[in-house]
Amino acid sequence: MAKEWGTGSGARDEDPVVQLVLVGLAPGTARALAAAAARPGSAVDMVADVPAAAGVMPRGKARVVLLADRLASRDAVGRLRGTARQVPVIAVGEASPLAVMQALEIGASGYLPPAEAPARLHVAVDRVLGGGSYLPSAGRDAARPAAVRQGAATRDPAVLRKLSARQAEVLRLVARGDANGSVAEALGISVATVKAHLSAAYRILGVRSRTQAALAFRHPGASPG
Repeated sequence: MAKEWGTGSGARDEDPVVQLVLVGLAPGTARALAAAAARPGSAVDMVADVPAAAGVMPRGKARVVLLADRLASRDAVGRLRGTARQVPVIAVGEASPLAVMQALEIGASGYLPPAEAPARLHVAVDRVLGGGSYLPSAGRDAARPAAVRQGAATRDPAVLRKLSARQAEVLRLVARGDANGSVAEALGISVATVKAHLSAAYRILGVRSRTQAALAFRHPGASPG
């Protein structure tokens, strides 16, 4: 059973266990999520954009950001996750195969359509706080069969074990949103070598694109809502 919000030991009323930061959401969606989030030990902040989130994020013990899909970019998600990349970000928008895959590729931990966001909020937050991912119920065919239809092999974890240690390390960095240059710098190799490792990994995974490879590596066992 997922841990209930507000059950952290030694929590105080003024020191929330879970802080949700709603960034750039439509007013109706933001109000519905704020109402759904009402639990002891939780706090909700609503801000208009990514820069404004910086003023409210230091407060909570654990934080989850719900970011409007229209504002989602690799840079925005990276800033919201923080330097240690510990803050989960869930994109909120109308789910489509491309939108879900792009959100996961740039570092989001999940995706919520506005229509189901209030009802599934607690499930999504508990899942990403536990280190997992959340995919929308309408996105079962967005994050799984979409890759297969475009030429991706099954995302069986056994396939990932066929990767070499270096290929896996390259894919890990790609899956968190790093560009080839950043991957090369982090691993002390050339960009050409990064591309070679990616090409080899594509063949092993049976994928044709960076997005499909990132999805296959990052979410081999992702379960939809």
